[in-house]
Amino acid sequence: MRDPDKTFIKVNKALGKIPSIGPIPANQILPWISILIASWLVTMELFNLGLAVFFAMSLWLISTWWLLTGKRAYHFLDRFKSPPGHDWMTGYVRYLPLLHRPARCRNKRSARK
Repeated sequence: MRDPDKTFIKVNKALGKIPSIGPIPANQILPWISILIASWLVTMELFNLGLAVFFAMSLWLISTWWLLTGKRAYHFLDRFKSPPGHDWMTGYVRYLPLLHRPARCRNKRSARK
């Protein structure tokens, strides 16, 4: 019988990895398809510029999207999330009410004069 303290546990190697199809991350496929469709509509259907312009525009937009949303997509995409509620805003300045200021704020103003 095996000793459970000394035997190795088999772990799936795919745990903690991002799913991908070859070098392309799986979360990039749908945006790339939409970029290709939009590029086709603009370059071929709307302006009739030719395949070279279509491929150049598609490559440029796809590479830009991949650079912005690569491994750490949250750095770029979280900027577009709206804060909770309709009266919230994101900021890093301490709130100071206009009418009822704390005593320490009034003391600082009187000390400056």
